[in-house]
Amino acid sequence: MLLKGLILFLGLLFTTIGFVSCFCYLNFLTLQYNFFDYIQIISKDFFCWFLPVGATILFFYVLLGGKR
Repeated sequence: MLLKGLILFLGLLFTTIGFVSCFCYLNFLTLQYNFFDYIQIISKDFFCWFLPVGATILFFYVLLGGKR
C-alpha cells in the first residue's frame, strides 16, 4: 500500500514538474517563435521530459493497479 502511494506521488510530482516547465516555455510563442521551434525547445529541456515520464508512471499505476 505504501509502495503504491509512493508510485502515485512520484507520478503526480513528475507530471506536475513537466507540465509547469512546458507551460512556462509557452512564452516563447509570444516572442515570434513558431510551434515547431517551441517543440524543439521543449524536447531539449531536461525538466520537460518529466511530463511523459510522469504520465507513463501514472498510466501504469492505473493500468496495473488491480485488486488488493
